This record gives sequence, structure tokens and C-alpha cells, in this order.
Amino acid sequence: VAAVQSEYSLWSRDRETDLLPVLDELGIGFVPFSPLGRGFLTGALDASATFGDTDLRASMPRFQAEAMVANRALVDALGAIAADAEATPAQIALAWLLTRGPSIVPIPGTKRADRLEENSAAAALDLTVEQLARIQDADALDGEAVALQRGGMLRPDDHQHRALAVDRVGARRRHRSRPLRLRGRLRSGCRSLPRRRRRRRSRGRPGRA
Repeated sequence: VAAVQSEYSLWSRDRETDLLPVLDELGIGFVPFSPLGRGFLTGALDASATFGDTDLRASMPRFQAEAMVANRALVDALGAIAADAEATPAQIALAWLLTRGPSIVPIPGTKRADRLEENSAAAALDLTVEQLARIQDADALDGEAVALQRGGMLRPDDHQHRALAVDRVGARRRHRSRPLRLRGRLRSGCRSLPRRRRRRRSRGRPGRA
């Protein structure tokens, strides 16, 4: 297994307890889809947003008006950090995702060339420990509120998240000199994933030692 794909973003963090530790241990890459929370983390959606009958978000509890209002603090925090960094909320959300590990290659979807360029530029952003803490504080939701606001998607203890966020900054810097480089991960996609060497085992076939 070279890579595993699953939803992962600031809005969906349950993979941090049941999947990422295993992938880190085995050296397997992780490809998060919907890294922008299906559009919510870009700041373009609010409680008045409506979705068509064929739009999957219309049936998701996270996109009901009450939940979107409750989660607005996270989007506002991304917007404030983006203003300070001269970036966009989407770029901050993607940059945060890249701090989570050197083998994470998010795949934000878009149909527009300008959005593709915007998303790719997130790889050049370096979030500070203070900025990561601000994101974490905005994301600090507890117990039943999390289940309501995220449609039942629970996540680990917030203190654990803060420690991971700070630790990943150092991990990101340590891995800069390795072949897998953050700045190319959004542009080159899965080609940047680490390859695991596999030993060929003899199966006793004729002509093989």
C-alpha cells in the first residue's frame, strides 16, 4: 500500500486517531480529499447558503444553518490569519493540513484555473506556532456541540491537537532537505508520495536463485 485516501480537514479530524498514527508507523502516504471542508473553510458559504437537490451537502448535518453558524468562529479565525499573511482562508486551511505530516498530499477539487493556482500557492506558506494555536483555539469545540456542528464527527482531545500542531512545525522543517518537499506536494500530487522499497521474495520458480 503506497497511499490511503480519506476525508481530512480542519472540519473533519477523526482520522487523527484511527488512521494517521498507523500510516506514520508504516510509512504510508495519506491523500486527504475535501481538504477545504467541501467549500466551507474557504469562507464563501454562510448560513444562508442553499444547495441543489443533486448537491450532496444538502443532506449533510454540517451544512444545516444551525451548524454553519456554530462553526463560523473557525472560518473567521482562518480569515483573520489569512489577512495577516496576505493569503486566503483556503490557503491557510491547506497550509495547516501540510503541517500535519510530511507524507500528506491533499487533493482540493476545483474546476477553475485561478482556484488551482490559489490552492497550489498554499504550499509556500509557513504557519507559525502562534498561528497554529489561533486555529486550534477556534477549533476547540467540545462534546455534544461537536456532534451537532459536525454531523456526528468527533475528534481527539484538544490538548492532543495543540501538541501535534506544534510538533508538526518542527517536523515540517526537518523534512525540507528530503526528496519529498512540501512546496511540490500540491502541484505534483501522488508522484511526491514516498515509495516503499519492497523485497522480492523467491517463490521457488525455475531459473531463479
